[in-house]
Parts: sequence; structure tokens; C-alpha cells
Amino acid sequence: GFGNSMAPFLRTGETIFIQPFNRKNRIRTGDIVAITDRTKKKIIVHRVISRKKGIVELKGDNCRKKDGWFPEARIIGIAVQKQKASAKLVKFTRWKNIIIAFASKTAILNYFILPFGRALKKQFMGR
Repeated sequence: GFGNSMAPFLRTGETIFIQPFNRKNRIRTGDIVAITDRTKKKIIVHRVISRKKGIVELKGDNCRKKDGWFPEARIIGIAVQKQKASAKLVKFTRWKNIIIAFASKTAILNYFILPFGRALKKQFMGR
């Protein structure tokens, strides 16, 4: 299981499918990656919001702070699709990933889009 750090794009109860990472895979801004933490006791699944040669900057979509820079060598895999609780499979698309990464990196996602979406949901769905 996982927490809410990637909500609403990944939610509790959904299953993500991870493609093992090797040097042939190209990590791109917007990709959701699985990476080990420094102690190698925990796996973090967050979005790449920036990259440089051999390192990536990560951030959870629902987090206000960036995780920081990590060496690509710590990446174990790239999320390629998710299975919703309803059993529907959803592939991660390149352009959607790029747009979400930009919105997350610039804080537009956390300060405007997500709060606006929550307010609409509360207003119209009573939740």
C-alpha cells in the first residue's frame, strides 16, 4: 500500500505496474519511478519533475516539498500503468505525465489545481 503523496493520480486501492529499470530505459521528466530510499528499506514511488545527466529530481504530486535529487542507479522501475479499484487498466501517457510534472514542479498543482478540484467535488458531490 501507499499513502496520499501521489493523489489524485495514484490512489490507495490502485495497483501500479512497474517496468524494471535498466540503462536501456530512458527516464524522462513526468515519469513515475520506483526508487529505494537511502537506507534501502523503503521504496518511494514519485514523479520525475526534472533531470540531469545521471540524476533525477522527484516529487509526490500531492506533496508541497520536493524530495530532492537522486542518482538514476537507485531507480528500480518505471510505472507504466495502473489498475483502478474498479479493475480498469489505465496506461500512463507521455503528455499527461509532462503536464502533471510541470504543474507539480511549479506548485500550480498543489496551490491551485488540487484545491480547486477538491472544492468543486465538495460543492457538487457533497464530499
